[in-house]
Amino acid sequence: MELILRSHRLILAVLLAASMPVFALTLSNADPEAWRKEFTERDIKEHADLKFDIDPKLYENQFSYVNKLFLPRGTAPFPLVVILPSCGGPKAADKHLLEESIRRGYAAYILDSLRGAKTNCLARESRPVKLGRLTKDAYDLLENISKVPQIDQSRVFSVGGSLGGMVGSLLASPTIKSFTSASSLRYRANASFYGCGFFPAGVNINRPDVVSYFINDTDRPLLWLSGERDTECLVDSDAAMAKFLADRKLPIEFHLLKGATHCWDCSDMNGFSKTMKRTSGSVRVDYRYDKAITEDSISKTFKFFESSK
Repeated sequence: MELILRSHRLILAVLLAASMPVFALTLSNADPEAWRKEFTERDIKEHADLKFDIDPKLYENQFSYVNKLFLPRGTAPFPLVVILPSCGGPKAADKHLLEESIRRGYAAYILDSLRGAKTNCLARESRPVKLGRLTKDAYDLLENISKVPQIDQSRVFSVGGSLGGMVGSLLASPTIKSFTSASSLRYRANASFYGCGFFPAGVNINRPDVVSYFINDTDRPLLWLSGERDTECLVDSDAAMAKFLADRKLPIEFHLLKGATHCWDCSDMNGFSKTMKRTSGSVRVDYRYDKAITEDSISKTFKFFESSK
């Protein structure tokens, strides 16, 4: 077993050498146990559990649409899409995903976990609502919604942009679930739009190690959509790790969307730019909304959900 593990680490180092000259990864960087302590001793305890509105409603372009369960027209039970917003909270892109889900015959729920905070776009240790709590909120919602007869609890999916997609990756790990939720329910499949699979060592406060949002025991289908021009994430590194894990028969599907930047579906943030610090220097990040790429990513997601067993 030790020989096999060393072999895996060597293969991974070769795969990532060209795309990540700044730091090296090993298989152990994707260990779900790396999250246990901060989830159980800090993240989850910082907030009380959410109370959910699970009274199902037909969607009719309601003004208030966050943290509400909407049904499509048709015959129940319906599959459900849980939409996990980015660190900035619910945006126009999330409402579009809600409407697309309903149009395609899915129930939908936008889960806002920020509890009134204006932003969660901070370093991990500084976020008002941290990853362990975001993950537990998603499981708590699943447990509550399982009681709604109009929902097919065996066909509940998650999709999210940026941080929301990274939470979706954590939902695909049985080990992370074991120390996050006592429920037996799982999300059937999870999809990420422009989630960042890695952060280099030193970027996060008090975290000298490389942080991976890919998990090496992923057992639920995970779709990872990345933008070719996304400089907020380390896209080459994400592609290499996704391939490495998929080659080991983990159910991870990776697509690189040509011409796409970070936040390609953010119609309300088109033209936004910022500078991000890295250990190797600073990088400019641009957001460019692209309608065609947005519709392609949504189409890929629902095809993935329909094919997920």
